[in-house]
Amino acid sequence: MIVIVGRRTRCISMKLDETVLLELAQNGDHRAFSELVRRHQATVDRSCYRILGNVEAAKDASQETFLRAYRNLSTFQGRSTFKTWLLHVAKNVSLSGYTRRKRERSHINNDSLVELVASTDDPEAELIRAEAAARMHNALQLVRPDHRDAIVVHDLNGLSYKEISGTLEISESAAKVWVHRGRKRLKRILIAGEDSEKTTLIGN
Repeated sequence: MIVIVGRRTRCISMKLDETVLLELAQNGDHRAFSELVRRHQATVDRSCYRILGNVEAAKDASQETFLRAYRNLSTFQGRSTFKTWLLHVAKNVSLSGYTRRKRERSHINNDSLVELVASTDDPEAELIRAEAAARMHNALQLVRPDHRDAIVVHDLNGLSYKEISGTLEISESAAKVWVHRGRKRLKRILIAGEDSEKTTLIGN
């Protein structure tokens, strides 16, 4: 199922509170659910990509997330925000996809970098951003999975510790510990990578 948001839907639904949209969607209003998709699409896309590290795989996972959310709307009881519930679904879908891919890591190759840079007004700046994003993604894959999930939903998706506890099904104190330890590990990995690059440059 592909959810399409039309102009009429947007004009009607943008004025509605999310609680109202959820109630309408749970009662079978497809336009209301399409508006919920529109509001949360970017957040779900980012969450899936940070786990999978592959654009196409993340798109598939995002689509599957909304499909599962639509099919299971009746199970949402408002104990957390809809965003928290949706990101929990996205995490499960993405981790399932990650396992199927046998933990393959996605790297930006030279051809894709050339294509990306050629399409921008500031090639040098875009190249720096692309390389930084690639380093960050590769470093994240070396962080313990549960700590990585905590970093992704907190630092990249903006969830509070309370929301993280609902998404990852842990206590708030555990959420704080996981984010803290994940950040420390990520920082060490990134610093080690920079030192390695410097050593290589000096050796050359």
